[in-house]
Amino acid sequence: MDPPSPRGHLDRHQLGAAHICFNVTDLEALHQELSSKGVRFVTEPIMTDTPEGLRRGICYAQDPEGNYVEFIQPPTASSS
Repeated sequence: MDPPSPRGHLDRHQLGAAHICFNVTDLEALHQELSSKGVRFVTEPIMTDTPEGLRRGICYAQDPEGNYVEFIQPPTASSS
């Protein structure tokens, strides 16, 4: 295999940025667990409530090669 290519510049606000996304059931717990294991997050979890009273959230991390990884908690019933 060839050596890895040099890192390119990727603006996370750029349209068409490719990344992988995972749906999770408890975003805040996942963020806490992965942070404790050294995962570098680009954003903290952003949690919002829908007009129907459902809780949803999103956050981004980067893998060791600089690729963005998105975590989404789809709207679920709030536990509070």
